[in-house]
Amino acid sequence: MTKNSIKGNTTVPVFDFIELFCGAGGMSLGLKKAGFNNLLSIDSDEHAIETYQKNLGGKCLTGNIVDVSSNELMEIVGINKGELHLVAGGPPCQGFSYMNVKAQYGDKRNDLVMEFTRIVRDLNPASFIFENVPAFNSIRGRKYIEAMHEQLSDYKFHPHLYNCHDYGIPQTRRRFVIVGLRDDCKVEFKIPEVFKCKKFVRDIVDLPEPPNDHTEHRDHSNHQLAMISKSSIARLSFVPQGGNWKDIPKEHRLEHQNKLEKKGWDFNSYGRLHMDRPCPTITKGFSDPAKSAYSHPLEDRPITCREAARIQGFPDDFIFHGPLYKQRQQIANAVPPPLAEVIGKEIKRCLEGNENKK
Repeated sequence: MTKNSIKGNTTVPVFDFIELFCGAGGMSLGLKKAGFNNLLSIDSDEHAIETYQKNLGGKCLTGNIVDVSSNELMEIVGINKGELHLVAGGPPCQGFSYMNVKAQYGDKRNDLVMEFTRIVRDLNPASFIFENVPAFNSIRGRKYIEAMHEQLSDYKFHPHLYNCHDYGIPQTRRRFVIVGLRDDCKVEFKIPEVFKCKKFVRDIVDLPEPPNDHTEHRDHSNHQLAMISKSSIARLSFVPQGGNWKDIPKEHRLEHQNKLEKKGWDFNSYGRLHMDRPCPTITKGFSDPAKSAYSHPLEDRPITCREAARIQGFPDDFIFHGPLYKQRQQIANAVPPPLAEVIGKEIKRCLEGNENKK
């Protein structure tokens, strides 16, 4: 059932969605910009929910999706089966990551994929968005994709590996996304066209320097220096734009770095961003130069949470809450809003076209 709103003399259909595993709200922010209306969002992290509600408002549930019944969801938002337009969500992806050795032996977080599938099956929305890491589209995720096909057999699947840099985001983050459209939708989904104008690190580093005392900048939320040692700063000073630990003179390196170099090993450490390149995929460790590749291209420091949020495509007025480590986690785990927006606009085009054909 599609609701309508009046804009001027035109009747405009309103498309509603529910988001599972919403985190800080990157997906919801993008979908709202695409014209969708959020009815409810769910996540188990109370700090992420705090960030979500203070920025986006609306109804939120804090808890494990395993404990939430589909009937309860429909009762909360006041819909019947088949009436919702969209269910969106990205179940925790660490279990499928190539960096997680445990994943090949089984990770309990992987089972949350089937919880997402359960709710889509029970609510039977007109569409769904399933988002995860690229490795999900490999042998690690194959059995789950097959199970999703089996349980959601009345949907057409549109899987695609998206590179965020193609959609106005200064980051080469890749995400595997399945868009599902119910069989009664007669309009075909098309992969959004790649943007002609690309963004790079230089597009996000025009903020003033954060205070030296590690407090938050008075004019820019979430913009404060990470606590790192003077020796780390000294090592970083040797690294040029786009360089890493290999540029540090051997006598100034950490002992293990020289040992690993002799063995021919490579690893992310003391990496510095390049102004004229996109950032690699942001992880929650972006504040530690010794374990990451996200140091500021011009200053001898890691990027701040605000700079990382900009790399993810969040606007500056979107404020992250909770302890610093939680803010970093929220930013790193988020779906970049511009990616959600372009996918959402294409789904909306399909749903609107389907309404017009009825």
